[in-house]
Amino acid sequence: MKKLFKWKNSKSHKEKEINPNNSNEEREPRPKKSIFRRFCTAVFLKPEEHNFAKQKSSANNYTEPDTEDFILFYLLEINKNLMLNSKENPSQLGKLNFITTLMKELNNENIDLKEVSSCCMEGIPSKCRLLRPICWKLILSYLPPKKSKWKESLELKRMLYDNYVEMAFQGKRNNSFLMENFPSEDVLHSKGLAKVHFESCNSNDHPLSNEKTSNWNNFFNDQKLWDEIEKDTKRTKNHSPFFSDINMNNEFYHYPNLSTKMRESTIDFENHYVAITRLLFVFAKQNPDVKYVQGMNEIIATLYYCFYNDEHPFFKKNCEVDAYFCFERIMQEIKENFLLGSDKKLVEMDHRTKQFSEIFKKTDLKLWEHLKKFNVSPEFYFSKWLILMLTQEFDLEEILNIWDPILASKNFLDYVSYLCLGILFSMRDQLVGAEFEGIMELLQNTSKLNIKSILKISNNVFKEVGNEGKKK
Repeated sequence: MKKLFKWKNSKSHKEKEINPNNSNEEREPRPKKSIFRRFCTAVFLKPEEHNFAKQKSSANNYTEPDTEDFILFYLLEINKNLMLNSKENPSQLGKLNFITTLMKELNNENIDLKEVSSCCMEGIPSKCRLLRPICWKLILSYLPPKKSKWKESLELKRMLYDNYVEMAFQGKRNNSFLMENFPSEDVLHSKGLAKVHFESCNSNDHPLSNEKTSNWNNFFNDQKLWDEIEKDTKRTKNHSPFFSDINMNNEFYHYPNLSTKMRESTIDFENHYVAITRLLFVFAKQNPDVKYVQGMNEIIATLYYCFYNDEHPFFKKNCEVDAYFCFERIMQEIKENFLLGSDKKLVEMDHRTKQFSEIFKKTDLKLWEHLKKFNVSPEFYFSKWLILMLTQEFDLEEILNIWDPILASKNFLDYVSYLCLGILFSMRDQLVGAEFEGIMELLQNTSKLNIKSILKISNNVFKEVGNEGKKK
């Protein structure tokens, strides 16, 4: 394995000089070993000695995170379950290539995001899934490619999200008389956060006021928005118990909420769907042009689930902040899909549907004609798959696998179109042998399809169409 790499910080034998006459002469401090060298050293230790990584990675020890220790932690955890000898187990070859390529890249001070994206295009191997959160944050430009900037960037994002929450929940502070639950002016000022000031309610500002400047009116509008979002988040992936489980990251109300039940409760816990509701509530307040639209809950739930299940305590604790800014990044590209009644949305969707139909017809004319014969147009299935980025078609873990190439691609929605073709082609035989009702039933029940097969077909079509485009 050593032959695959050159140690960045090691010197050749010719460069090492030994002076026996001056044994007391000061030596240069040894440079820090590269991540990969530290990894290779660690994997040859006894399994119980690997615990040092977890001991170093407790939440308390990472108030000032060490970027290289972050990465070393993930690599050591992966190595516990990964056989590196591909000769004895040929099925591990793909995993070995993935982790080898990714390790070489993460070892660099300036990470090549194109290389990381290229690794993710084939899907992250299940044995390497611990690296998924860090890969997603890199390819979504949440973490900067320069590793020395990670700490500063993460601290800034956490401070910024705290400020967003402060502004979003201003109505609750003003009208629920819970000011004592929020940081003092001095604490906020020390963190560099601006606090929104409100004057006490006067005779012109009462609970029945419809004025836009009314604190009461804003409070009731906020409650209406919260209830609208919560109605959807409570139903998010209701077949999975995760979102109804307790969110230990927000113990003792680190962040507030507008839930009536929680306001009257004395129990210091909340469910995960409350955290997702808060994320969407803050986003809607920060983006009044988009606000909240049903379906956004499915997108942000995928990010939150991925980041909450990060094995590293530091990132796990701050998964809400990470999910918010990665969601903002995704929404920059797909927000037109959620602009209700927008002419731009209709034009965009019509264009993408026609483009999808053309590629479909070109790559599998027989299947395309069969669906057309029974009047099964792409509008019946493609629009939903595209807008929600396939989040309602598969289980959570499978959605993560599908999202690897989506987020790694230059254009998310373009690649979703190829995944839609992959779904159709993976059940081609069943579709060709069915009529309208049977076809619609197949298109509405995709959860049992083989994800690896879909990804393989999608990538092949993507490369084929892409190469044809280059020739033209």
